Amino acid sequence: MTPFRRSSLLAPTVALLVAAVACGGKKLVTPPVRHVAAAYRPECGIDTIRVKLPSDTNVVAKFTRLAVSYDATLIPEFNDCQRFATTSATSYGPLVGIYASDSLNQTIVNLRQLAASNAAARALPVAIILSYDGDYDALHIKRGFDCLYLAAGPRAGNSYRYVAWIVPAVSDADCAKARTPADLDAIAPHLDVHPRDLGHAYTVNDYPQVARWDWDRRARHQYIGIGCRERWCEIGNDGVPSPNYDDPAMPPQHRRKLQIKGWYDEELLAVKPASGAGLVPSPVFGTIAPEPGLEARTTGDYHNRWIPAARVYLTGSLAPYQTKFGFTQTQSPGDGHAYNAIAMCMSVAGSVCDFGSTAPPTGCNMEPGDTVWYARIQPAEPMAKPVYRCVTRREHPFKSLLGRIAGTVRWRWEETDHNAWIACPDGCCEVVGES
Repeated sequence: MTPFRRSSLLAPTVALLVAAVACGGKKLVTPPVRHVAAAYRPECGIDTIRVKLPSDTNVVAKFTRLAVSYDATLIPEFNDCQRFATTSATSYGPLVGIYASDSLNQTIVNLRQLAASNAAARALPVAIILSYDGDYDALHIKRGFDCLYLAAGPRAGNSYRYVAWIVPAVSDADCAKARTPADLDAIAPHLDVHPRDLGHAYTVNDYPQVARWDWDRRARHQYIGIGCRERWCEIGNDGVPSPNYDDPAMPPQHRRKLQIKGWYDEELLAVKPASGAGLVPSPVFGTIAPEPGLEARTTGDYHNRWIPAARVYLTGSLAPYQTKFGFTQTQSPGDGHAYNAIAMCMSVAGSVCDFGSTAPPTGCNMEPGDTVWYARIQPAEPMAKPVYRCVTRREHPFKSLLGRIAGTVRWRWEETDHNAWIACPDGCCEVVGES
């Protein structure tokens, strides 16, 4: 019943680079243990990320898999990583990633079975958290590794009660074990868990096995959203969660991708300050939601054809995002409102996507066989002309071990920019904006 495997921590006493834990380089090649190599993953702001373990400030560890998330560690559709806005939402705090268990649904089943048997060690890890450069007191996150534990309580009607803890760890391996709620209570305050029930229209197959950061609009701090089988669980302290969206006019497969938060991503979009370096939060929320069927697409579907990929909604006008992507202000997601539409197309040597009277963007990444991926953005503003941008596609490592990857989308944090990840065949596609 226990879903855990041995830790993937590689030679913790050897100085190694860290692979940024999300989608990245086209081929995963494991270097010799003592070889210092370039990082694989251009995620979490910079292409090379070093994590010094708390047990030894001279140790830098490299991971291709983390305990708990294992084969899902390097795949951004399952995970989330961003720099947290401060309570004032005028500056940023730590850069924090959350990586969902690659057997999340099975772990929830195990939790329920452990609760029914009244087992002592009935708290199981559902995600691993990695804070690169600071603490985050609102969620009891400490710099370095933290384990997200859930325990199930008595069943009430069709729902289970859960409680959560975020516990600092010396290494990712410390998260790969069951714990007793009493032990966790002794070392960490518990967090509230709110399973969101959308009724019997949706089943376990409609909820993606992913983790997302979300924003509490009353308390003005981050909280966690994570799949828990036939529910979406929100974890934090009591507050006002992000809004729920719906559009009854949409086909069922698309409607669920607005109703169920794990499919889409919503953040305060980052902008460059008037003076100084880096980024600051804007007052504008950006919501990016997938078109249905992304997970079923093949490379051939995009061959010289523009295929709808994502819808983007902005709560305000934001000039940098109009310049980068052509995004214009919309009303709230769903309910038949206009949106900024992203489509993608793949050109191969000797054939091209249709750009109408517009010249295609230059300088896009070339794949083997002279293959190039592009994005077409149709702004929400009426009569606006489409905008064309480059797409960087990266193959997923370990994809064969996970089966079909959920067709989710999310924002991609960088220290100097805010872009978008979109699921695409056998990998992830990053829409690259123009500054």
